Amino acid sequence: MNKMVAVRLGAATLAAVWLLLQAGRRLRAPWLMDAVLLLWSLAAIGWLTIVVSQHVVFPLHLDLMEGSVLQQTAEAAAGRPMYPIPTPDYAPLAYAPLYYFMAAPLFWFTGPSLPVLRLVAIAGLALSIGLIGTAVWQRTGSRWWAVIAAGLFAASYRAMDSYLDTAHSDSWMLATALLGTWLLERAHGPTRKTVAVLVLVASFWFKQHGAFFALGGVTYLVTRDGFRQALPYAVLAALAGPGLYLLADPWPMGEAFHYLTYTVPSAWSTPEPRAFLRFVRYVATWYPALGLAAIVGTWRLCCRWQPPDAWRTQLFAALATACLGVMDYGSANNVFIPLGAWLILAGSLELATAGADHTSRWLPDVRRFAVAVSFAALLYDPREVLVSSRAGTAYADLVAMIRALPGTVYAPFLAWSPDLPNLYPRAHWVAIDDMVRGRGGRILSNRDLAETLVGPARHPRGEAWILTNGPLSRAGRVVRDLAACYVLAEDFGNRFEPLAGTPRRFDHGWPRYLYRHQPTGLCRDS
Repeated sequence: MNKMVAVRLGAATLAAVWLLLQAGRRLRAPWLMDAVLLLWSLAAIGWLTIVVSQHVVFPLHLDLMEGSVLQQTAEAAAGRPMYPIPTPDYAPLAYAPLYYFMAAPLFWFTGPSLPVLRLVAIAGLALSIGLIGTAVWQRTGSRWWAVIAAGLFAASYRAMDSYLDTAHSDSWMLATALLGTWLLERAHGPTRKTVAVLVLVASFWFKQHGAFFALGGVTYLVTRDGFRQALPYAVLAALAGPGLYLLADPWPMGEAFHYLTYTVPSAWSTPEPRAFLRFVRYVATWYPALGLAAIVGTWRLCCRWQPPDAWRTQLFAALATACLGVMDYGSANNVFIPLGAWLILAGSLELATAGADHTSRWLPDVRRFAVAVSFAALLYDPREVLVSSRAGTAYADLVAMIRALPGTVYAPFLAWSPDLPNLYPRAHWVAIDDMVRGRGGRILSNRDLAETLVGPARHPRGEAWILTNGPLSRAGRVVRDLAACYVLAEDFGNRFEPLAGTPRRFDHGWPRYLYRHQPTGLCRDS
């Protein structure tokens, strides 16, 4: 659905909402709009359930990095270090390890499995929805507001770049941040505080940005209990987070653990005006009313010199994760997932409680209209997130085609698959590009290491092929240099289009272009 269609649909929806509000007033039935919004919320939750159920069995990659995540989890299941020095056979991604460790034991029973990885992610998604609804219910005493908040989160699936049910750690990074905050708000004894802080630190071990939530939790304890009472928990967070992180290299993670999870991603962030504009545009597009409500609520607390509660304290942590993520202009919009969740939480709480001491007859309608605006802003074409029913047939066709090729096949968009033993090298272009993008491209050793990962494709021992989703000359840095060594053998067109994954900020297409190795004078040796 293009932007113009989305704007028109949103405008029509808001017009219908306004008419319903007027009808409710004239009929003296304010519950009418409440019922409509409740049904809207339940429909969003039901639709998300259908979508994730359909996605679980998708045979290829919903997101282009799922193949690398699958391989990395298989390494963990085999008891091998997950972060060795990258090689053409195995190049780990630059993400924290806890998601892999969580899923690895399941591989002992199923073998490497994308559905298993997705089910683990969906469990984190379900926990996040439950925690958002529970938090709003307990703070407002209203089941209606609880369902509304849960529904707004479910409706945010597309706004969160369709990431929460893919084989990634995003859902569990969010779930542990929410769970830790929920526990911390109710924790007054040492045991409960310890558990809450450790859960918040687990968010960091799922994804590095989760460190902000551990810091936010400690900050909340300081403001609530005082520095002396909070100090032991600050020390605990430091030991369980950065302390344990420093000790985990090389054993048990591998000798490139710090290089891949800190040195590489630390080179991506570049403060620049377009990052700020991207941030503003994102919030204004997807969360206009909720963002405004959250800002107003936080401002009111500041004006009263009232320390924020746990949820509003963590709103600043969520804001920090978004700011760090948006400074990497090549990032997907999954960097906004925590911020979106906290805007829904803080915005819903503000809408539910603001003006509680006023009797304005317009206030209830303003709240209802703000909720409707929030749902309308999150509208998307439902067909976008459904995968093709012909994906199974297309996948069998793809596997047969690749296996029939003589020699090795480098598929930088697929990386590794247990169904395709002749894929080699197995280094995903994202893992390679991560080493040389941003400021990392200025480091000669990064470039040299990245070059070694595609070396077997540049100088194969026999026949060799490259299969890409887009033209090889437009692939990521280092990988696109291979275009000098290969010629286009076939453009499959839409043959494998049913294998296109879910929509994201960047469209990664489907397997389409097949290249045959044919060295020329332009094929450099480096």
